[in-house]
Amino acid sequence: MFNFEGIVIDVLKANGIKANSIKKKGRLNGNDEREFQCDCAFALNNDLVLVECKAFTQPFSSRSFYEYINKKEEAIEQFKSIAEFYTNNIDYVREAIDLDDSWNPRNVVKIILTTVYSGMNESIGEYNFMDFSTFKSLVDRNPPSINILDDKKIRKFTLKNYPMYEGKLTANKLMNCIKMPPSVDLEYKRSEKTYIDMTVGNVILRSIRWKHKFDSEIPLGEMPEGHLERMGRIYGLE
Repeated sequence: MFNFEGIVIDVLKANGIKANSIKKKGRLNGNDEREFQCDCAFALNNDLVLVECKAFTQPFSSRSFYEYINKKEEAIEQFKSIAEFYTNNIDYVREAIDLDDSWNPRNVVKIILTTVYSGMNESIGEYNFMDFSTFKSLVDRNPPSINILDDKKIRKFTLKNYPMYEGKLTANKLMNCIKMPPSVDLEYKRSEKTYIDMTVGNVILRSIRWKHKFDSEIPLGEMPEGHLERMGRIYGLE
């Protein structure tokens, strides 16, 4: 059985971040007692991060895309009461991730972590969607890179201008990564907008197409003159 939340917790612990799931019974807003399960909670300095893990299927069709939108709305509704409960009961969080009794969060960051690759900033109110691939690379401090094939060997170039990967992970760096996922930013940088016009009677229809300026993996011997310098300017290679 796929244990998504267990994988997330293991990634955090492997990087020295205390993390755990929490399951407690209690009441919220005067309602009947019930169980509240938070898939993952961890602290970054004085900031608390609460995570709801959702193993959604990657949408590829129009129908599956709209189904994914509905799933996100349902996930938010489910997560609201969980996040509120543990924000109001910090002692359960302290116990679960072994924090001092005097610790109190400065801010509470609420993340819905999914297996669906993000194509844009997906924050709805105070609830932030993030894909696991981006999350793992950030926690692992593994910045974006580009590969160039050089005589059957792959040369890896780390990309600059992504300070959220530098130094120790903080809540601000996490939020900056959510606001503009590096994978999305890089796709914009290596793509350019083109237009295709088609005349139908007296009407001109214009469609937008995005094309890549270059691929992620390029044989160095086939690279046009000046192409590497152009890539360096666009990507910020080092």
